Amino acid sequence: NLVQFEKLFYRSFLHPHVVLDLRDETGSGSWRVPAEYTPFYPREERGETVLGERGVAYLRRRGLTEADFMLYRLGYCASGRYRNRIIVPVVRDGEVVYFLARRFFGFGGPRYLNPKNEEIREHPSNLLFNWDSAKSSQTLKITEGVFDAIGLGEDATSLFGKQIHPGQLRLLGGG
Repeated sequence: NLVQFEKLFYRSFLHPHVVLDLRDETGSGSWRVPAEYTPFYPREERGETVLGERGVAYLRRRGLTEADFMLYRLGYCASGRYRNRIIVPVVRDGEVVYFLARRFFGFGGPRYLNPKNEEIREHPSNLLFNWDSAKSSQTLKITEGVFDAIGLGEDATSLFGKQIHPGQLRLLGGG
């Protein structure tokens, strides 16, 4: 599929930083994503666990591909605070500054679980998902949710909800 090839090419050759470990390398003990994070790609890292396969099935029902898993560094948590949640890292200038945790299996608790303040580097009201890629597009697509933005491609961004915040407006106004 041409779209998958283009995403693979984009990730592998134009943006090699996306293969970096998402965990903090300073030894400070802080994490850019939850410690229990397991990436969906490469397949070898997620293994053939039932929960991992359910996460993949959920994302495929949303129209996402293996190339999307890789390009956007999608993963999941099988245990801990973010158990049964898909983790969507939010990247700015090649560095994870926030993550979204969306329940994909099980019941109870909120559909989205926001990270604690000490787990993030930037508040989502000052961020737009996929902004590093989308800001240079001739036609910008803005969505409410990250999965909609991923489905629309690299010239799409999302607000993390229904409201637009002043910090997001500043990004949209000034790049």
